[in-house]
Amino acid sequence: MFKANLTTILGVTASAASAWATTAITPANFGSDVVIAGTGEYNIVSSIKLGPNGTVADTEYVLEGFTFVMPGVTLEIEPGVIVRGQPAPAETDIPGSLLVTRGGEIYAVGTATNPIIFTTANVGTLASPVRWTGTDSWLDAAPKTAPLAPVVGGEPAVNQWGALTLLGYAPNNRDNSDTGVSGEAFIEGYGLTDSRVTYGGRNPNDSSGSVKYVSIRHSGRSISEGDEQQGLTLGSVGMGTELDYIDIYCSGDDGIEIFGGTATLKHFMLSYFNDDGLDVDQGWTGYAQYGFILAGGVADPSNLTTADSCGEWDGEDGSNTVSGSPFAHPTMYNLTMFGPGSSGTLDTAFIICKAAFGGDLYNSILFDGPSSIPGMTILPGANSVSVGLSYPNPDAQAQVGAGTLNFAGLLFVDVADNSAATIGAEAISQTVAGASGTTPDAAPGGAPGCYGNRIGSTATSVNDPFFGLISGAGANDQTVANGVNPVPLTSTTAGSGATLVPYTNTFFTDTNHIGAFPENASSTLFTTFWTAMNIRGILVDNGNGDTL
Repeated sequence: MFKANLTTILGVTASAASAWATTAITPANFGSDVVIAGTGEYNIVSSIKLGPNGTVADTEYVLEGFTFVMPGVTLEIEPGVIVRGQPAPAETDIPGSLLVTRGGEIYAVGTATNPIIFTTANVGTLASPVRWTGTDSWLDAAPKTAPLAPVVGGEPAVNQWGALTLLGYAPNNRDNSDTGVSGEAFIEGYGLTDSRVTYGGRNPNDSSGSVKYVSIRHSGRSISEGDEQQGLTLGSVGMGTELDYIDIYCSGDDGIEIFGGTATLKHFMLSYFNDDGLDVDQGWTGYAQYGFILAGGVADPSNLTTADSCGEWDGEDGSNTVSGSPFAHPTMYNLTMFGPGSSGTLDTAFIICKAAFGGDLYNSILFDGPSSIPGMTILPGANSVSVGLSYPNPDAQAQVGAGTLNFAGLLFVDVADNSAATIGAEAISQTVAGASGTTPDAAPGGAPGCYGNRIGSTATSVNDPFFGLISGAGANDQTVANGVNPVPLTSTTAGSGATLVPYTNTFFTDTNHIGAFPENASSTLFTTFWTAMNIRGILVDNGNGDTL
């Protein structure tokens, strides 16, 4: 595969014109398949295909504004297609964004060697975006071979267009304050209050289509605090939706935010997010496996690629009152979370569990966080339930005690000061981190579902007992070629003391290792060939650092 040279790694890329022809998704190009619905709003009202064999055949397409895939309509995107969203240089501008409404579907299925890429249509600079008008040269000139660095010339490569949003009919726990119907709400980031942005329902098996081998880059659009577009937003998306091999790179807010629903995720990478890597709200009850979450660890004067946390997990969203069921209880296996390094910053913690969150995290790794930031914080709160439902106290700390919030088979390495007392921000978090018994029967009092966790010994950047090293470099140097190596050494599981937790559902692949990657230095990582960090040459192809 193509491997970026050092100038690309440092963010110095050529400002060349695109090699492809480009088509804007507008009525002028798609006729009656697309209609203008308002200022900067475009409704796709008939099924279309984007690609060389598409409805309007091309290899690059531009989202001019809010673009909605309407109910009953299917948007198909062929492998290798680049979709660019217009930036919003002025506060009144509407950025290019793609939203799949309830009842609509998207089939964006790329391949490892020919992914689908969502990026910006900016033809100006990061600091001064300019909208594409048809003949200009892209700022992100060669996303397939030379992605932009996360910070270029001191400017972060985020907030350069809108994002991708999927909405569905699966349940969430919102009240009726938005639409008058309990369990329905308007999705954030658009500032709209109509059926196109409504999510929620009663169908846990709902399908929004398939998103596979898709890389979403330089996204993010904020209306106000707490009302933003992410990299990928999932509003009540059902488990009938395929979400596999997804890369989020340089998001002005979260990497992925999940608002309720039953969505299932496999093989995802989140890097350089300004808020949280995986943000969970409103009663998500889905599954996730094989996720690599990398907090930004490069110099950024504006801190717009500096993360709050790798995971902010809420049962509600901005409230201690849970209005109804479902109560949050996702199950997640095989996550690897890399912090920004000892000199970097996380604003809160690796993982923060907040109001009414319950669920399970198993067989996962947390590595390389600042000594001043805890690895885990499980917050109490004056949580209440506004309906008469039989369920344990939704306070996150109480759920640990009830066995409905469980952390087991975890390995903490270079997190805080490598002791339970510093990894955990509160007494219950310290109990969880130090729950080292090898069976559920050995779980500590107050945390009956937490066991098999291990705190790794202190490691230096050139003497790491848990991760393979490349030419003496550490496993998390985000500024050099092959500087990020998340492949555990062969002895990690057996030698670390972390216990493998059995897999609880047929969705999960029965894997004999902790973390997102197998303990085999010659195995190709699932991130290889198609993620931005791998194409840039920073993330290894395999644990040996071979060029594949």
